[in-house]
Amino acid sequence: MTRESKVDIAKHKNTQWQNFLSNIQTSYDKSDKAFWTHLSRIYKSRSLPFYKLSEGTKIISTPEGITNELFQYYSEQFKVPAVDCSNEHEDQIDRKYKELVNRLSVLNDSVEKTSTAEITRLIKTLKPKKSAGLDSVSNFIIKKLPPSYIECLAKCFNTWLNECRYPDDWKIAKIITLNKLKS
Repeated sequence: MTRESKVDIAKHKNTQWQNFLSNIQTSYDKSDKAFWTHLSRIYKSRSLPFYKLSEGTKIISTPEGITNELFQYYSEQFKVPAVDCSNEHEDQIDRKYKELVNRLSVLNDSVEKTSTAEITRLIKTLKPKKSAGLDSVSNFIIKKLPPSYIECLAKCFNTWLNECRYPDDWKIAKIITLNKLKS
């Protein structure tokens, strides 16, 4: 886009805004309400954006910096804690944990298999939303699966449960940060 067209667009927006303000001022019934209603329609965002992140004494303002800082913070939050072997209490907990793991590994209890009837029943209880999750499959599409696909799902689920392996998509969690207002 050329500079002249950008200037023309800016002039047009400015004149439209001035026309709107003059219309608001000439109308006598609750002009403030009309003004703020119009503004709320224009500037309504889906979520509260944040452009800066305070970390200790520094302020991070780039999107990459904010992303990296949040990644580092949550990685540290969910990291396996280090065990201090010199502490008797922690050493005792570690020994009991290993003992329980050894007991459980000796057990040969098989995992209860799932059936196509159970999967069909659970699919019917899904909410009929059309938006997809992290796996890019919507509930709407899942509800439209033919019976042969449900049989295939049952076989896959039973195999994965018997082998104690799970698809990577099942291990992903979406973290949504909630911004505090006026902080």
